[in-house]
Amino acid sequence: MTKILAALALAALLSGCAVTRDWSATGGSRADGVVRLAYESHEMEDVRVSEAQAVKLAAQRCKTWGYSGAEAFGGVTRQCTKFGGFSGCSQWTVTKEFQCTGTGTATETSAPAPAATPTPTPTPPPAQNANSAPSRLIQDARGAPVYTLGSSAGAADQKEAENARVAVASSGCQPTKLPVRFKQQHDTNFYEARCTDGRLVHALCTFGDCRLRTRED
Repeated sequence: MTKILAALALAALLSGCAVTRDWSATGGSRADGVVRLAYESHEMEDVRVSEAQAVKLAAQRCKTWGYSGAEAFGGVTRQCTKFGGFSGCSQWTVTKEFQCTGTGTATETSAPAPAATPTPTPTPPPAQNANSAPSRLIQDARGAPVYTLGSSAGAADQKEAENARVAVASSGCQPTKLPVRFKQQHDTNFYEARCTDGRLVHALCTFGDCRLRTRED
């Protein structure tokens, strides 16, 4: 009987007790638009967290960086930070990453509207060679000019954007338009595409070779 009672007591301990934890911001990258949240979980605990609280916290951090919102990459990672206990790990750190979305602007003091000026007469576009492609200014996700179609460089960039579209399509995403480049790091270009189902998918292209962006990038 003593052994049975001891076994029941051990089972009750292992079943854990329910506790509520809040997510905390633990890091990220403003340049990449990534926010990292985490909470700690101890052995014997059944931790409950709020997804709404996590999204709100990540969105607040993104807005301070000039974005307009945030969405989760998907899934969490668990890392043992204190070994011991019945299971071999008495404390875990659970981490979740969020991608900043949109191209909002950071909070600034509003400036007075400039005085109206006469509308200048538009200058006619320069004549183009009959065999050249029409020129068109392409902009990145924040509105900065990236390249002009019709030049050899612009043709290469357009081909890379097409390769980025193929890469994001491999994830089941149907882009609403051609992916736009929003960042360049060394020889790697970062592209962003909005899917018809509302998802935001990123691709990385190096010398025209494109693939989906992962949490490790």
